[in-house]
Amino acid sequence: MPRFVPRFGLFKIALQSGFLPKEMLPDFRDIDVRGTRHIVFFINWMAYTEARQGWFARTVLPLTSLHYYLRAMAAWPALARRGKELNDGKNFAAPRSACSSTAFNFRRFLEDCYSENNRRMSAFEPPLLRPSFMPQLVDAALRALRLWNARANLRLGFGGVPASGQAGGRTYRDDDRSPPSRAA
Repeated sequence: MPRFVPRFGLFKIALQSGFLPKEMLPDFRDIDVRGTRHIVFFINWMAYTEARQGWFARTVLPLTSLHYYLRAMAAWPALARRGKELNDGKNFAAPRSACSSTAFNFRRFLEDCYSENNRRMSAFEPPLLRPSFMPQLVDAALRALRLWNARANLRLGFGGVPASGQAGGRTYRDDDRSPPSRAA
């Protein structure tokens, strides 16, 4: 069951932002190295076990995995309700204001997770299997985001109307896409 590990990127972002002190880095590195080894071990162990069991296991395993994914997703609403009932979110360790940063965005999060995942997984021997599905999905999402940004930049470069701000001496607002009339 290939996995993409976003925690690699989360540790990187937490260290860069100062949320985690640099003194904790050696402890987290050890935990991450062990975690990465476990992921690669279990991926390869599952592939070995599946190969030994034959075609029937290869047919049934995806259905079994789907069953457990659907079961876990069905439990999410109850988990969210339970979390809200227990403490109404007031006892969360990191308040929203402590985590907010103007430099943090979804694209940067994906890029950091993707690069850290690749960096850590590249330490293993080439014949070993590594997570593949989620890294490919994240790669496709990053390509789509880059295409979206390129399209938006192209549109602006050819006289398009920006979402807000100044363009050509005229001010545009988010709620008014038509150019305002110029007062003489």
